[in-house]
Amino acid sequence: MSDNLLKNAEKTVRNILIIVIVYILIIFALYFGLSTDNIDKWGQFGDFLGGVINSFLSIINLIVLIFITIKIVNIEENRNLDSLAKGVRPLPILEITIGIDELKINLCNIGLGPLLIKDLQITSRGMKYTNFKDMLDKFPHSKRLKYLASKKQTIRRENCSELLQIKVEQDKTSNLYDQQIDSLNRIKEELSSYKIILKYTDIYENEMPIYEDSLEDIVMNCKQ
Repeated sequence: MSDNLLKNAEKTVRNILIIVIVYILIIFALYFGLSTDNIDKWGQFGDFLGGVINSFLSIINLIVLIFITIKIVNIEENRNLDSLAKGVRPLPILEITIGIDELKINLCNIGLGPLLIKDLQITSRGMKYTNFKDMLDKFPHSKRLKYLASKKQTIRRENCSELLQIKVEQDKTSNLYDQQIDSLNRIKEELSSYKIILKYTDIYENEMPIYEDSLEDIVMNCKQ
């Protein structure tokens, strides 16, 4: 809104200047014709021109004052918006929980305000997925396991979005237990080559710096 007012003020000054110049030229042509040697007329025209210029300068001063006032208001408005944005700035962090028979990957918001997910990619060696479900569906060994994969579009302050949860449900005495543990370990190895790229905004739709984090810690933790 302030920017429009500034543009209108500049346009108004230009229009007034053009009108004044044209007005003076018309008066000059009507009063003098093409030329004159009458000194009295020159004096009268000088008085007239001085009055016009003084009026014009008064209008210009008023417009400049309005222009400066609007500019100051615009600067203060931007400062207030910046302060509000800093007060609700989100901050993402990847939280990985690893166990012998489980794997959880959460995207958490430890910032001051809501985090709005605009785009989330899980990438590795040219492969791109928007969620873990689409990725794990392509892993043959994932069929032995049950897993949950989701993605919230908004993460509130001090909250998390559970991107992936895998849990071996078979009892250790079951014949399927070792098979599922093996499948889980294979998935961990696969995931360790991936990274997450997140594009997000704050509650005011201001774009935040792109967040990237590797999943290589999955294998590093498994080897400890």
